Amino acid sequence: MKRQINISTSKKSSLILFSWISYIKAGYCSPPTPPLLEISLDTSKIETVFEWKKDKCFDGDIPDSPARAFKSKDGSVFLYTSHPQNTPLVGKHLNNVTPNCKHTFFASTDQNPENFDDLIWLQTFYTKDGSTIYSLGSSDYHGTRFKICPKPLNESSDCWWSAIILATSTDGGNTFSTASPPKHVIARAPHKFSKNPGKPAGFFTTSNIIYRDNFYYTLIYTYGYKGQKQGNCLTRTDNLSDPLSWRTWDGSGFNRHFVNPEHPDTENPEDYTCTIIPEIKNKVRSLLWHETTKQYIAIYEDYQKSTKDDIFPNIQFKYTQSKDLLNWSQSKTLYTIKTPQNCKKMIIAAAYPSILDPDSRDMNFGTISNHGFLYFTRFNPASSCKTTFDRDLVRIPLTINSHE
Repeated sequence: MKRQINISTSKKSSLILFSWISYIKAGYCSPPTPPLLEISLDTSKIETVFEWKKDKCFDGDIPDSPARAFKSKDGSVFLYTSHPQNTPLVGKHLNNVTPNCKHTFFASTDQNPENFDDLIWLQTFYTKDGSTIYSLGSSDYHGTRFKICPKPLNESSDCWWSAIILATSTDGGNTFSTASPPKHVIARAPHKFSKNPGKPAGFFTTSNIIYRDNFYYTLIYTYGYKGQKQGNCLTRTDNLSDPLSWRTWDGSGFNRHFVNPEHPDTENPEDYTCTIIPEIKNKVRSLLWHETTKQYIAIYEDYQKSTKDDIFPNIQFKYTQSKDLLNWSQSKTLYTIKTPQNCKKMIIAAAYPSILDPDSRDMNFGTISNHGFLYFTRFNPASSCKTTFDRDLVRIPLTINSHE
């Protein structure tokens, strides 16, 4: 049986996001064009936040997700760049955090693919009081780990299923737990597990959570599968404690819900598709509110060759802006990292860009004034052209300027 959807007319309305009503009352036919943003970096002041060789709690303690932070009830700041054994950096200020090896969250390594409790990356956090913290996690299931699937030629392309799950802390972020799997699942592919989906199936990453007009919004990414297109889905809820309460944009409103994780609906998968954000092709790693110009900034990775002589594409961190989370500007390149060109295969040099303002007044660091930092993971490849655990979290000061 499908879940009944009970969404009030006001919640269904697609065009009253945030400040649309004020625009209409003011007599505009459409929202005024927001000021164009220019973000500049001071690359002479790059600094290391976490150095794996020196700061790791264990070998697998690596920055493997975008940097996300929140403030706890005791004034502490928790900074996560999660790997499956989720260990934060903790301190009294975002500028002064160090590894806290006693705070860890680890899934149960459940072999049942329908439970989505094998490996979990805690990827975003939201709190209003510093006591109860909600976290959206990315739960990966690789059938090859349990020899359920044959080992594919491309490790990232086959027998990989992922879901977005909810974890909760009630002690200020010291510990996190989930509901009994799969009741912790927010978004998963509507199909039951199969050994050969042909491409990664389900939902894989989340942006920050943004709170506006009594709703909590996030962008979740899917590689697409059958009826679902690849891209970012704008998703919202009015109750962070309820994994079943999330609704996703269907092109006219937030009218679609995700499949009940306990009852996948293989016969009608089209009932659970979202309409993707067309302007943003890749995973949104950071989403925040620019207080000065009253608009949103999103940042993501792209891969492009800089010259015709490049064998492999270079990593580009790009940003785009929006007034309503639905319509986004043409992206601009913020930072480019050269990919080693002397290897037989592409070696990732950097990943997971995010923007954080240490002086943000928001407990979830979801806002920025005109100054902050670009955080990202810098990979330190071995001389043998192999990617290892040796990677560091670094940051670069940035300044935001606006132009009418």
